[in-house]
Amino acid sequence: MVESFRPGFPIDESGVSIPTTEQPKYKDLINLPGNHRKLIAERIAKLDIPLSESELKFFEFPNRHNGSDAVYLLEQFVDEDWLLASHLEPKRNTSRHKHIAPMGTEQYYWLAGEAILNIDGEDVPLDSEHDFRVVPLDAVHQLRTEGAFVLTLIVMKNARLVTPENRHIRV
Repeated sequence: MVESFRPGFPIDESGVSIPTTEQPKYKDLINLPGNHRKLIAERIAKLDIPLSESELKFFEFPNRHNGSDAVYLLEQFVDEDWLLASHLEPKRNTSRHKHIAPMGTEQYYWLAGEAILNIDGEDVPLDSEHDFRVVPLDAVHQLRTEGAFVLTLIVMKNARLVTPENRHIRV
């Protein structure tokens, strides 16, 4: 079952996203690789996620999560998992947070650019040579960029089983 994530909660400490017309329109985002929709769709196909390119629900106005500099181009449930595509400009970072049970791991898939993923105090690269990272449940983590942007696909396992305000526990 595929269902689009429906923002509707106020921005608060939980990091729930909401659309806003203050964000740049999807087509106006800078620094994205030429055909990022295709990059996202191709990576999803390689992961055997049952979505075609036409079923992807890209936002007209990209979302932001509270405390994060990332711009979310896509947020959508696929069965119990939450699928997100995010863009992070150079010298920016996401919120420092963790996830609680019954959620599972958070999986980061590199699509373009480069970033550093800090997991429980250890920095690991996310780039063309290190294109997949898993964040264990309860691990405090944060994605940051230095000199380049990064485009990532994120799969949050079993996120549907957790209330929206408990999907991101900021620390």
